[in-house]
Amino acid sequence: MLRRIQRERVELVQRMLYHWPERVTVPPNQHLLRDEDMEQLTAQFDPLAGRREDLGLDIIQNVLSFMATLNAF
Repeated sequence: MLRRIQRERVELVQRMLYHWPERVTVPPNQHLLRDEDMEQLTAQFDPLAGRREDLGLDIIQNVLSFMATLNAF
């Protein structure tokens, strides 16, 4: 029973990945950074860093924390 449920979950994830939409709607930017803040952001964070299993969530959290310190929200 447990194996069947696990197999169904794997199949569901596989279907979702294979049927990923080709286009993504990106909302307009509502938060502009000053040039010096953007330079610090790009110097401080490498978008390709981190463990692959984390899916970049740790980087996103760090960027949001950085922006929060700038009162950008």
